[in-house]
Amino acid sequence: MSSHTDTSGRIRTRQRAKRACEMCKLRKRKCDGHEPCTCCIRYEYHCAFKPSPREKKTISKSSTALGDEPDAQRLSDRAGANQAHMEANSGTAFPHLLGMILNPQSAPNVHGFSWNLGPRDEPLELSTNMTGLISKEEMEELASHYLKKIHPVYGVLDPEDLQQKIDTRWNDSTTVASYDSILCGVAALGSLYSGHKQHPKESALVQCAKEKLETTRTSKTTLLHYASTWILRTICLRSTNCPHASWMASCSTMHIIEAIGAHQEPELASLVCSDTADVSFNEETRRWLFWVATVLNSWISYEYGRSRVTPRGVSCKLPLPRKDDFTTDLISCIKSPNGSIQTVTIKLLPSKSLCPALRALHSPMML
Repeated sequence: MSSHTDTSGRIRTRQRAKRACEMCKLRKRKCDGHEPCTCCIRYEYHCAFKPSPREKKTISKSSTALGDEPDAQRLSDRAGANQAHMEANSGTAFPHLLGMILNPQSAPNVHGFSWNLGPRDEPLELSTNMTGLISKEEMEELASHYLKKIHPVYGVLDPEDLQQKIDTRWNDSTTVASYDSILCGVAALGSLYSGHKQHPKESALVQCAKEKLETTRTSKTTLLHYASTWILRTICLRSTNCPHASWMASCSTMHIIEAIGAHQEPELASLVCSDTADVSFNEETRRWLFWVATVLNSWISYEYGRSRVTPRGVSCKLPLPRKDDFTTDLISCIKSPNGSIQTVTIKLLPSKSLCPALRALHSPMML
């Protein structure tokens, strides 16, 4: 420990903080020990401290007495720590973070500096016009089947918004829109679960949605529509195709979810996803998408014996229950036993816990 002599001849030692927050440790900054500390307040970081050994022992005893109930604050701190490590290792976010430390007024934006040899033109999007495949009346009928059979279990779309999109699409039948992929997926699933003979254009609708999804993997912009369409495609493939195809689709869905930042609450959003995040939708819609995508990926992965996609830095809260909707019941069947909202801890419930969860469903359904 360094020291120096003052004017009175007394030796003074340099004062050090007894503890430092995780962000200051990570960035090797001097921490004043306050919560939040001055450095985190200045740069708008998430300030969190690891408990001391004595505090850990106290927390351990109290958590045992309370039946290991989850602590929302600790989960949030853990998500913030994971996020900090992600940003520190990100080639796109690190220059911005370094600039905020060295010169906050002129810090560079989050950008992939020297990422490649130079961008090329994006692949041309195939423009099959779905209004040439089915009429508006047929679309509305297929959508009604979808809303009756699929939506109560996998509620990722707003019925009112869906009807509005149908009206708008057929009022301007010449313009191909990004929402067409969702309409094609809805129509295909509506035909599949209609209970009658399939629509003659069902295969064409599936192919139309697939064509539009192919461009999402290399597109510079990522929309929430794409995540919804990937969920619909996963359900379709799980219902009609081999396990490998449905597993691949569910993994692609999770990657799109991470790209648009739907796995994080807005106030805890990471800089890593800032270049592709879609904030045009409300928080509740993003939660429905994240949790339904997580359920599908987890179930298909366990059924097939493959690995799941688990984004880091998850802070997405559970969606609110809705009337005549069983999506939250579906989520509860695969949620971790301790109620954690972290996908890294999600696992299938043991049989003794699974049976009560299944009995809690309001009525027998075919998922």
